[in-house]
Amino acid sequence: MGTVDFVLTVPHRLGDVVRGRTRPRPTEDDHGIATPPEVDGTGLRELYTGAAAAGGRAGRSLLEGGRSTTALRLYTDGSCAAPGAVGGWAWILVGEHAVASGSGATPGSSTHNAAELTAAIEGLAYLVASGVREVELVSDSRYLVGGVSTNDRTGWAHAAAECEWRTTRGKPLANRDLWERLLELEGCLAVNWRHVRGHRPKKDTSDDARYNREVDALAGEARRSFVVPAPQTRAASLPRTSDV
Repeated sequence: MGTVDFVLTVPHRLGDVVRGRTRPRPTEDDHGIATPPEVDGTGLRELYTGAAAAGGRAGRSLLEGGRSTTALRLYTDGSCAAPGAVGGWAWILVGEHAVASGSGATPGSSTHNAAELTAAIEGLAYLVASGVREVELVSDSRYLVGGVSTNDRTGWAHAAAECEWRTTRGKPLANRDLWERLLELEGCLAVNWRHVRGHRPKKDTSDDARYNREVDALAGEARRSFVVPAPQTRAASLPRTSDV
């Protein structure tokens, strides 16, 4: 299903991390969507508090290149080879002195958009369970970012929620169960949604490009590594003694 690891050092590459104890993944409800578990988020809270102190108040960081960002950045990505196939999801949390990551597959029929939503849900559920109150979520999915925030305003998914989960044309909103869970989590902490161009070349060494490539690789690996459970077969019943 997936793993979540807490990282004790800031790596130059994700593969260079020194991993600490493994944190439990969020449990799943009837829809297979993560719900926050009872976990010890001390490490993340310490990171969050330290970054907040550097930025002047909780949840703020230093100005980076003239642009204010939140103290923690959550990079997410989803992967699905074709509609109806198994999907993969992944997230990477980036801060001043720590990184956490998680990945997994969505058993059953999925789509690329559903996998993108699941990645954001899994990452945010982990942060909520860890006591984080503010994060910048970075994704290359316009579907995800546009649904929750369009031009710094409330996105179209919020509008659909106020119209009984229907689009402006009156049609049922696709992936409603995922959108409901995502908006629920969004209400648990302050999220700054930011879209970035995906799959940039390796010569682009910016954080956005590097972590977007890393999270894309994790999601793809999770999807490809998923093994469909073998069907359960019932052994043929032996004849009763009275029938012999």
